[in-house]
Amino acid sequence: MGTPPGDWDKITVSISSYDSFIKDVQKGDLFLWRGKHAAFYAGDGGLFHARGKPGTPTGYTYDLKIWWIPNRGYPEVFRQIYKY
Repeated sequence: MGTPPGDWDKITVSISSYDSFIKDVQKGDLFLWRGKHAAFYAGDGGLFHARGKPGTPTGYTYDLKIWWIPNRGYPEVFRQIYKY
C-alpha cells in the first residue's frame, strides 16, 4: 500500500495522544497502516472498512482506540482534495 490513487493529500496529524489525533481528523479521511490495512474514518472514533478474512462483510467498527492504535500504531491520514 502506498499513496492512494486519485486526488488525496497526506495530512499532518498530532499523535501525541488519541484525543489530539481525533481532533485533527475528519469524517471521510482515509487511514492507511502501511502494508497492513486501510479504512475510512466514520467519525466518533469509528472506522468503515473491510474486515479480516475473505468473505467477512465490510462495515463499521468502533475499535480504533482499543485495538487499531494499540496494536498497529497511528495510521497515515489522507484527505480527498475536491477540485471544482
